[in-house]
Amino acid sequence: MEAGDSQGSMERNPQYFIDFMANQQQIADTGQSFVCWIVISKLLVIHQDGSAEEEENSKDYMALHVYKNGNKNTKVLHHRGCIKRSTYSPEVSTMLYLELPSAEHLSVTNYLNLVLDQHKRTRDLFYNIRVFSQVPFATARVK
Repeated sequence: MEAGDSQGSMERNPQYFIDFMANQQQIADTGQSFVCWIVISKLLVIHQDGSAEEEENSKDYMALHVYKNGNKNTKVLHHRGCIKRSTYSPEVSTMLYLELPSAEHLSVTNYLNLVLDQHKRTRDLFYNIRVFSQVPFATARVK
């Protein structure tokens, strides 16, 4: 995530899509809803001289927001359709728990976009995202 202005823009924020790909039997087995966990972790930067960036007292507040999106591999540009917002936190890891309605999220045309946001960006951040779900899924960075 690149450093920049304090307000940020949905268009400039890193976004990833999740495409849940359950077959008919898996859809039947999940029942009315299924669970998905999303974990984002800031990565520690080690410089060539061996020194590490100070993470203990950092003021890098990050959040992860989840939006509905009917178009695979397209960015969400407006704050509509948000189904979950995490709290801006300086913690190294943030975890989101989603209990999603099967009928709504296991359809062919309904995807989720994960939008990373950094409050008052002052420096570039490096991170990883892990997704765990009761149903098969594909995920990739939105271009």
